[in-house]
Amino acid sequence: MARRRPNLQGDAENFEVIRQELGFGFISELTSMDMALVAPFAGKMDTFVYCAGSGLAVGSYSEFYGPDERPLAIELIRYEPNPQPNEGPLNINRFVFGPSKDGSRYEGYDVTIYEPNPTNGQVGNHWTTWEEVDARFATKPKPPGGNP
Repeated sequence: MARRRPNLQGDAENFEVIRQELGFGFISELTSMDMALVAPFAGKMDTFVYCAGSGLAVGSYSEFYGPDERPLAIELIRYEPNPQPNEGPLNINRFVFGPSKDGSRYEGYDVTIYEPNPTNGQVGNHWTTWEEVDARFATKPKPPGGNP
């Protein structure tokens, strides 16, 4: 089975900087500029709220990466300025990043699902609320302009 086309691609050195910063086995916060190393759009977002990630176990996301690769998962929370009915004011997107087959670049995939389950690792619903985010993160992201 062929890999699907990645949503993001970039310089292997940038990926290694983020991989070393995040480490493995614990969740670390990333700034928008850190995230921009692997997802350039993040550095330009005026709706950026919070970003965190972690190294994943060898063999994770085997549909994208080989059995010996240790990808990263990064979750990005952004303010949704125009929520639709029944949507929260925030969006959570989950991305996985890992090396390309030849190691010359990284490849990133948006693997967001609308409602997480125990097997995918996503920390919250895609459309979420400040209360849900507060309940899930030790470092409390703040809405633009102060408290909700």
